[in-house]
Amino acid sequence: KEVPVQIDIINMTHDVVKWYSNADARYKSLFAKRLKQLASGERSRILQKHLVGCKYPIFETYLDQASAQRILWTECRDDIKYGIVIWYVAKHKWVSRYIRLIDKMEARSTQYGKLTSAKELDGMIEEETQDDCLILD
Repeated sequence: KEVPVQIDIINMTHDVVKWYSNADARYKSLFAKRLKQLASGERSRILQKHLVGCKYPIFETYLDQASAQRILWTECRDDIKYGIVIWYVAKHKWVSRYIRLIDKMEARSTQYGKLTSAKELDGMIEEETQDDCLILD
């Protein structure tokens, strides 16, 4: 049974949008695959590794193990809606620095500031209906 993809539950910071704009085609494709997996609710150690040493629950998703790229994200919930905020895409060696920054931002406020919906990346994202996959241009 196929799970519907709700890409609109994913929001990204400016840093992620900037990373995506500068990424090569291979990483864009891997990123699109991971977004689709997270949006559809798939979870495994590769998709949702809980990071330790954080004040707030922060997770990492392996973008690509060979290059040590990680997607750092948190869950956000209001009264009725669930969502994911993707904070950074970074090499493994920078993860501890970025989790400290995420903790600081989470502690300052429950407001996430200006976020970009994965669905609203100004034409960068389009859904391919033939293969039922998400393609980021």
